[in-house]
Amino acid sequence: MNISIFILTKAFILAVLIIFVYNIKGNMNYKYTYSIECFLIDWEEPESEYTFNTEGITIDETIRNKQVKTSMFCSNYELTDCVITNEHVNSEIKLEKELYYYLLYSRFSTIRNKLNIYFIEENTIKPFKLSVKVKNIHVNTFELNKYISNDLYIYFKLLEAGLGLYNTSILKGKNRRDYIESVSSRLENYRLNFFYIIYYIDYLYRIKKDDIKTIEYINIVISEVIKILGRENIFKLNELKCVLSERNDNIDIKRNIDYHNDVFHYMKKIVRHVEELISCIFRIVHYEIEWSIINSKGIDRLEEDLEELLMTYKPNIQETKKENDKIISLSDRETILKGHYKFSRDNERYLFDYLNELYNIFNIGDKKLCNQKKLGGICAIIYDSKVITDCNTFSKCMYLLCGYWKRETPKDCRLNKYQDAKQELLDKHRILNEIPRK
Repeated sequence: MNISIFILTKAFILAVLIIFVYNIKGNMNYKYTYSIECFLIDWEEPESEYTFNTEGITIDETIRNKQVKTSMFCSNYELTDCVITNEHVNSEIKLEKELYYYLLYSRFSTIRNKLNIYFIEENTIKPFKLSVKVKNIHVNTFELNKYISNDLYIYFKLLEAGLGLYNTSILKGKNRRDYIESVSSRLENYRLNFFYIIYYIDYLYRIKKDDIKTIEYINIVISEVIKILGRENIFKLNELKCVLSERNDNIDIKRNIDYHNDVFHYMKKIVRHVEELISCIFRIVHYEIEWSIINSKGIDRLEEDLEELLMTYKPNIQETKKENDKIISLSDRETILKGHYKFSRDNERYLFDYLNELYNIFNIGDKKLCNQKKLGGICAIIYDSKVITDCNTFSKCMYLLCGYWKRETPKDCRLNKYQDAKQELLDKHRILNEIPRK
């Protein structure tokens, strides 16, 4: 078997085996990463140089090119060319709402600064129209690793494949060309491939303002990257760097020095991209690091920085774990809901577990931490979902839920009173959009 084929396809064979196992289990996660062009149609100056109609945008190209901004965006929904307006803040289509908040508030939105002129107050915005054009789409699949996409996984594994070439007697010709081609083919879309990671970290940190989940996710991602690269491979790369820089009298090295440098150059590209990803991750949480994998203490230094970051948030993490340990049993209240749900006996546990989780997350038993407005909003969401049956009125549903949660039923049980609270909670808490249905 050709040596280059064996080495360069080693990771791919492993991928096929793992994908086969995952497909048997039915486990498959994916996320879309988009490269999008954004253009503010209602840009205030110059007004006379553009028109907008139902067929599209007609605009002087000089003005258009100046105002078009390119961004990247992630979602679990398929995005097509569209127009986003200020009215999408209340859209019932989740993708439109995601895109709206991303364009206005994300640190990665390149159009955000231009949209600032439309704000009257912090949460009040003037009418605007924003053209969004999808330039590129990438589907991230996760069969090889729960957190690192297949494309990144295989790309990182090419570091090991490159080192494997140095253990062969032939580094010339097809071996070298195949390796360089394998790495080169992944260079162009690398940032598109890893953007889902920093997008999700920014979402947790800036939008959800959940420091604990942010740090836990960062810890997992960086640990997985180190594991995939392989600590031993990084040490070998450092040794190889020293050998090539010395250019000693070893005849074999002198003979193949150009070939060695070629392959080493592409391995360094992989490493630089890993460093770029990790630096981006740390910058999101305002933690600056200066380090390089290609030195004798690169990984040790990275792990020290990660440990320091974890220690910064350790008190909060420990406090959260203590609170999670204080889960109150509501099993004695389950009879209150008997006859008011359509779940089979096999599945009724899903409903009770979900209601118990809401009780602990929102501190429903504490009137100070979960006031009447928040309690009413949660009840309104559950009432609208119709998982609680045989309730002709909202007040009846609220009475049942408050009874289950050992909470006094508010005197005011009008549904309209809690509509604003309901929408605010749905926007901020994903769990309230995940009510079990059967």
